[in-house]
Amino acid sequence: MNRIEYSRVKAQVNIQGDDTYEIILNRCEEVCIHVNENIQATLLLKLENIEKVNIIMEIAAGAKIRLLHHFSSDVILKEEANLFYNATLESGFYILDDITSHVYARYYLKDKEAEVNLITSTIASEQNEFDVECVHEVGMTSSHMENYAICKESGKYKIVASGKIKKGARGSKSHQSTRVLTMGEKQNASVTPLLLIDENDVEASHASALGAMNEDHLYYLQTRGLNETQALGLLTLSYVLPILRIVENSDFHQEIEKEIESKVGLTC
Repeated sequence: MNRIEYSRVKAQVNIQGDDTYEIILNRCEEVCIHVNENIQATLLLKLENIEKVNIIMEIAAGAKIRLLHHFSSDVILKEEANLFYNATLESGFYILDDITSHVYARYYLKDKEAEVNLITSTIASEQNEFDVECVHEVGMTSSHMENYAICKESGKYKIVASGKIKKGARGSKSHQSTRVLTMGEKQNASVTPLLLIDENDVEASHASALGAMNEDHLYYLQTRGLNETQALGLLTLSYVLPILRIVENSDFHQEIEKEIESKVGLTC
């Protein structure tokens, strides 16, 4: 595993070999990430001491990248990724701490067979906002978004998830789904799924579900010997665990899994 730290205002990150990378951005404000052709790599991107950052990614032809974003404090993140022929990006955002976050992400599929898969997992106890768009600029491209959130008492969660297929992008596929679990009466959750389709020969869909915790399920688990924290943790786990798919078979998997279990109250 490669561990690299950048502490300059402007940082240039070049991924040139197949490997696992822990990339720490410390006080960075502008970051360019370039991935060479045919590279297969897993990146854990940690943001530290950053209030606002702009990230631009160029993913060259044939590259297969798994990218997981980790936030440790309040942040505004603007991200743009350009994917070229047969490039694949699996991108994940997970927010488990009591922080305020604003994520604006745009993924541009610029050549055929480019593909982006996005997963967001959020436990919202403060204010967490996502504005994410996948743009199909040419045909035979694919995008898939999965968004999961648990909106706790007094938490605010908002997501605008958009799939855009431009005129001429025939054969493209754009799918998305969002699931939000609400807790308490003071929470505020908003989900806006959008499909902006300017071509007929495409596949596109969206689905969303927003609802409160099932008290019967919680009661049943408690009758089986779990305390309230453990029961809540077990019920909410399915909203967080999907993020592990980004780092499966990597050095980060066990670390992230333990962090998730700790945050939902399933470890001592």
